[in-house]
Formats: sequence, structure tokens, C-alpha cells
Amino acid sequence: MRERMLKAFLRSPGAAASEVKTVVGSSLEALRKSRQNLADRRSRLAQLRKQLKEEPIPYNEANKLMRAARRKVWDANRDLSKKGVALLAIPVVPLIVPTPIDIN
Repeated sequence: MRERMLKAFLRSPGAAASEVKTVVGSSLEALRKSRQNLADRRSRLAQLRKQLKEEPIPYNEANKLMRAARRKVWDANRDLSKKGVALLAIPVVPLIVPTPIDIN
């Protein structure tokens, strides 16, 4: 929801100074890259699991590989969370204009 609102804010003409648009735009881009990185790490972990099922290797080596792959997924997830919190910290308040309703 917040991300959609900020994207609409960026597209609106004359909404804010170019500095604010730069900060918001770079935060949204960083969030997008972080999501892509997380998806990439998850797919690599799935490939590693599949590879280990097909080609058995010694337990200690497989354990090292799995721990490293899981740690990278957790790091990417943590990075995504930090980028989301940073996006929430941007002080952009939407202007909601009430419309009068004629009951008669």
C-alpha cells in the first residue's frame, strides 16, 4: 500500500521538490533490487537442495554449503526488511480531501 502510494507520488506533477523525488525513487529502487536479490537467493538454495539430492557429497561439505546458502537467504530477507523500514521512515503524508455529500 505504502509503496503504491509513493510510486503515485513520484508520478504526480509538481508534488515535491526533485530532492524528495530522488530520495523516494532511490528507496523504491533499492527495495526492488532487494526483492530480486531475495528471489535469486531462494532459487539458488532450491537448486542446491536439488543438486545435493542428485549428487551426494560428504555430510560435512553438504552441511557447510547448506548453512552458507540459508545464511545468504536470511541476510537477503533482513536486507529487504531494512529497506522496507527505511521506506516507511520517509515522511510523505497523503492529502485526503473530503468531498461534501448532499443528502437532499
